Amino acid sequence: MATIRSLNSDFKPKLVPIIEGNNENILNFLKFPIYIQGIPRGVNILIRSGIVRTFLDEKVLNLEIKRKLSNIIRSTRRMKLTVEAIVTFDFEFISNEKILEKLLDYEDNANNLKIVLIDMLVEHSPNIMDYEARYKTIKGLFKESVIKGPPVIIDTAVVNNQKEFNNQILAYNALGYSKYRVASPKSKYVFGGVEDFYEKGGIADIDSETIHRGKLIEITPSIVKIKNKVIYTAKELQVKYISDNCPYTEEIISIDLSERSLMITSKIWENKEALLGDTVVFSGILLPGYFYPKIRKFIRFEKKL
Repeated sequence: MATIRSLNSDFKPKLVPIIEGNNENILNFLKFPIYIQGIPRGVNILIRSGIVRTFLDEKVLNLEIKRKLSNIIRSTRRMKLTVEAIVTFDFEFISNEKILEKLLDYEDNANNLKIVLIDMLVEHSPNIMDYEARYKTIKGLFKESVIKGPPVIIDTAVVNNQKEFNNQILAYNALGYSKYRVASPKSKYVFGGVEDFYEKGGIADIDSETIHRGKLIEITPSIVKIKNKVIYTAKELQVKYISDNCPYTEEIISIDLSERSLMITSKIWENKEALLGDTVVFSGILLPGYFYPKIRKFIRFEKKL
């Protein structure tokens, strides 16, 4: 079976490199202006000359997804385009594994799925358009009034300095995104590693779910009333965090537990004495100008040795 790459030797799509871990230092050297796009959780797909596949080269069989993409499929076939999209959940959360299962199922009704368009290119000349031109083209070609269909195009912001960059990341996070695509206006679709983003102008994804660790020093309680019963639960975790980038800088940071279930937060409070001193594993993003992660989300505890 031919792979996506072998369909056209001049076109080699890649997964966008991820800025994470120690590479987050790179964010301090961004060359502005840059574009930022919020990327939802989901499964990456390519609509290429009318054929829909995942980035792992699995053919999308689901008829309902193809129906939703029918106008885009026709356009890509007629104009020899490749459109990159993400199939994500709508309303209630569905894991990537479940989304992929639905995409590969011929008869699944694809309930609760939506399609988000994030990039495109001309197949015979993949480097003919830079990111700015591609974004404007995709908005013009595939806006709802043109394709009369359900795919969504996420608005992409232009930021001119690090303060605007940080604020935009936080704004996208409030909308539920956990990954953010950053692109030089002149970047091409085919690119190298993360380092090329700064030397040549390229594209990279920032993952706010990079793993961090800190020592639990305090648990802040909250009172919840259920029917006629009042119970205590854990509201926040106070954690001592030492930055990898600045090992002599120690910060006390809080990790909000409001998104966690009552079953988990009440259990944490009940076991507060035993948990103090344990390692807290959490996700977050190191934004420029900060020694500690922002957009922090609790994952689990690791017992102290």
